[in-house]
Amino acid sequence: MKQLLTAFGVALMMIAQAQKHSYLYFIGFKDKNNSSYSVKKPQEFLSAKAMQRRAKYNVKIEESDLPVNASYINNICGKKIKFKSSSKWLNGILVEVSDTNFIQDVAEISFVATVQRVAQYERIQKSREIFIEEESSVTEGEKEKLTSEELQNIYGNSFDQIQMLQGIALHQMKFTGEGITIAVLDAGFLNAHKLKWFRQLQRNNQIVLCKDFVDNDNYVFDGNAHGLEVLSCMATGDTGSYVGTAPKSKYLLLRSEDAETEQLVEEINWSVAAEFADSCGVDLITTSLGYNVFDDTKSSHTKEQLNGKTALVTRAAEMAFSKGMVVVCSAGNEGDNPWRHIGFPADAPHALTIGAVNRNRVIASFSSQGPTADGRIKPDVSALGVSAAVQTPDGEISMANGTSFSAPITAGLVACLMQAHPLSSPQQINDAIRQSSDRVGIQDTIYGLGIPDFYLAHCLLGDSAFDTTKDHLINVNYNVDDKLLSFTIYSASLQIFGFKLIAENGNIIKTGTQQCHGKKFQHFYIDELTLPVSTKGYGFLLENDAHQTFIKLF
Repeated sequence: MKQLLTAFGVALMMIAQAQKHSYLYFIGFKDKNNSSYSVKKPQEFLSAKAMQRRAKYNVKIEESDLPVNASYINNICGKKIKFKSSSKWLNGILVEVSDTNFIQDVAEISFVATVQRVAQYERIQKSREIFIEEESSVTEGEKEKLTSEELQNIYGNSFDQIQMLQGIALHQMKFTGEGITIAVLDAGFLNAHKLKWFRQLQRNNQIVLCKDFVDNDNYVFDGNAHGLEVLSCMATGDTGSYVGTAPKSKYLLLRSEDAETEQLVEEINWSVAAEFADSCGVDLITTSLGYNVFDDTKSSHTKEQLNGKTALVTRAAEMAFSKGMVVVCSAGNEGDNPWRHIGFPADAPHALTIGAVNRNRVIASFSSQGPTADGRIKPDVSALGVSAAVQTPDGEISMANGTSFSAPITAGLVACLMQAHPLSSPQQINDAIRQSSDRVGIQDTIYGLGIPDFYLAHCLLGDSAFDTTKDHLINVNYNVDDKLLSFTIYSASLQIFGFKLIAENGNIIKTGTQQCHGKKFQHFYIDELTLPVSTKGYGFLLENDAHQTFIKLF
């Protein structure tokens, strides 16, 4: 099921051509024997940056890195079987035929392992000139234009979604994603090249390149706006109006999704795009695409396949992680639907899968749930995905719903964390984010580990400016839906803290004590606590014999 936010009606300048009947097949090969490439000469198929990343994380260059055997491709492809793309990780090629009779004998070739139809197209071809006509309905949630009164300080409309994850603290330390390259795998970036903030990215050389793996060209600025809105959550740097979570990162804009259909070929496109990102030396992949049901229902996935190793796109996500990249995935928007569970590749064991919450830190009803078929907790963490601020193709800022947005909001701060800790591996980055979340110890298959605190994750990875000789009250949060108060303490020594929850009028709502171990971050919870959020002014006081710390809750 697509997790696409189709926000705008569009008018297309169409040039009618003959009705096209075409079929796409994926042909998998048994081996890479007699390859013209060698793992001893990786510079022939990997960029210097990709090799540097492997060296930094001690990732071996192996057979899966070798391109598909060219002689196999030449043996199969010609006038009747057209080559579309190759996947070195899946060790196969995507081909197009107009007559399925041409493909029948391919399965009998000695080096061919599998032949599978992955798409069928019967539609009039169109020119790719697309422009906005009017705004229409959305699939992930209603949008609402922000008013000028809602602009807040330097972050403006994006303040809430960054502050929820304590990302502003990283930005204040000059960790804004600089030096990190992010690949955005999506369905199109409609009009992105026309927007003011995007031109600024181009002037700063932050757009590394663009590539369309659906239409096999380098133009991604037409068709669908979903990728634009995803990109804006990270890349926008419009001070005073909207600031993304990684405004200084570099970006690859990769279209792998055909928004007009839902076919298995899109999982192959995703894999090919991820391989391309890897070969370019990308540090992080973020994707707000997910799959479960296809137009050809015989290709659809089952919940039993949510095991982290079956779906092509899940296997590709795992391979990307194994090559030293962090992979951030949206959990999906199936929480209200019969499927209800996460999709693919959100089930990948090493993907950081993101659910969606509202501003009260309550899970969105549409946010897809776990567990995986093999019993793992998913989503991993959650972030703001209800009324999240996004840029739109007409240059406006709107509010939108979907894990499509909680994922890139999180991904941008992952890039900031990677900048702050360049020697930390993808596994260490993911672990710190998970451990920083506000439901560690009480995690479930709805919120996952909860909402991460990126400043705490930064401290967990080793912040030289963090004074480990002093006590710290890291954060205090309240979830009105679960009536759950959570707080995190760093204690410099073994000791007992007292705490008080105090109302604005001075009334003490709750008191208690907590014993803390020395040199350790610890999460604590108070459940069954009813606080009317309409009442402002609650505060949380933490004290020991030496000092007091007060945090205003809301």
